[in-house]
Amino acid sequence: MFTERHLEKFAEIKLLLESGWAQKCFARDSFGMECNALSESASAWCLAGAIKRAFKHNSGLENIVYVAVSLVLQPKWDEEDDKILERFNDAPKRTLQEVLDLLGPAKTIFRGLLST
Repeated sequence: MFTERHLEKFAEIKLLLESGWAQKCFARDSFGMECNALSESASAWCLAGAIKRAFKHNSGLENIVYVAVSLVLQPKWDEEDDKILERFNDAPKRTLQEVLDLLGPAKTIFRGLLST
């Protein structure tokens, strides 16, 4: 069942990214080494890694967040892409702010997907 608590996960995703943002992997530790997004040693996450961390015990909702973010990104790409989150996050000139800017529209889509 959908609750406001699920929407609060978007704030958690934002906090994770603001505490440390990674590219080219799901997460990095404090030494900059690649690690699992769920690892206690993780200190920086890519967008997909932050989603995974926030929804660590609910992969069904995690997948719906991926869909919501993908729907926000889809108009920016010419073709359907199953790695759209990673390609967007990892683009060489991408900024953290551009990644964070996806969260508001994705949260709105997420709410709509769960309300139907």
